Amino acid sequence: MRRWFLLLVLLGLGVGGYFLLRPKRVAQVVEAPEVYTVVRGEVRVTVSGSGSLAPWQTLDVRPEVQGLLRSVVEEGTWVEKGQVLAELDPTSFRQALEEAQADLAKVEAALANTRAQGESALASLKASLKSAEVAYANAQASLSTAQRNLEATRLLYQAGGASQQALLEAEAAYASARRSLENAEVSVRAQQEALALREAQLREDLRIQEAALVQARLAVAESISPQGETVNNIPVFKVAVSLAPDPRFRSGMSADGEIVVREAKDVLVIPKRAVERGQGGAYVTRLLPDGSTERVPVTLGLEDNTRVAVLEGLKEGDQVILSRRGATGSNSQQQRPPEPLPLMGPGR
Repeated sequence: MRRWFLLLVLLGLGVGGYFLLRPKRVAQVVEAPEVYTVVRGEVRVTVSGSGSLAPWQTLDVRPEVQGLLRSVVEEGTWVEKGQVLAELDPTSFRQALEEAQADLAKVEAALANTRAQGESALASLKASLKSAEVAYANAQASLSTAQRNLEATRLLYQAGGASQQALLEAEAAYASARRSLENAEVSVRAQQEALALREAQLREDLRIQEAALVQARLAVAESISPQGETVNNIPVFKVAVSLAPDPRFRSGMSADGEIVVREAKDVLVIPKRAVERGQGGAYVTRLLPDGSTERVPVTLGLEDNTRVAVLEGLKEGDQVILSRRGATGSNSQQQRPPEPLPLMGPGR
């Protein structure tokens, strides 16, 4: 009897230990997708570089450019502040400046012409849209009149006060008015789309012309080396820029500069993580109000390191799903579950 009692005690301890030490099931946590709301902003493409500060004028009097020396003060002559020490023949420099100024004037004229033509085209499209909207309103009124006439003719026909021919004519007039309304609605949508496309095209044309204007102004006021120097197999161009006077500046200080190459302002902007690219082009996954998603093709514009402009496919306020590219995965090593305690039989 005592031997059976010990057996039951050991069996109970073994079963209890197994349930205490067995691995627990861990609930799998599903992370919610990261969502981004489409907003308007700007995208800038920049080029950065390092350099050093240097004064425009130093005690070492040497010409910044090569040229024909026209005059120079004699050595040992006392000079005053502002006095000309040497003069180069300005003919070639004046000619280059005049050419740059002429190019600047051409670019300014082209920009003004593009803006004027674009505004004229927009005005014409807006007038066409207004006419289409008026025609749509008239078609609605005509449809209402035809519907009331049809209903009245039907009542008269049922009462014997109108002929079948009159009823057929009323029905035909109603059908014609309905077709006219549908055509007017199509015309309004077409005019709206044409206006939106022309506005987008005008913004792009102005952006290109303004970028050309910036370059033309730089050609007049900034000097860029015409030939690059290869450093570590990378072509490097020296650029000289003028800074506003500042008492904190010292000759020889290191400096980091950034030049805006292109920029797009007041455009729809989304993170590049939201964009997927395939053979059919670029697309995003849009989150719908009911919680479902849909794949939407998009037309992309200017992009920087992290963001990209969206020209078509989305509107402000849309929500897109961000991919988890770059996210760290779960640990691949799993802990082994503890083994159950061995059961000891009764001794003899």
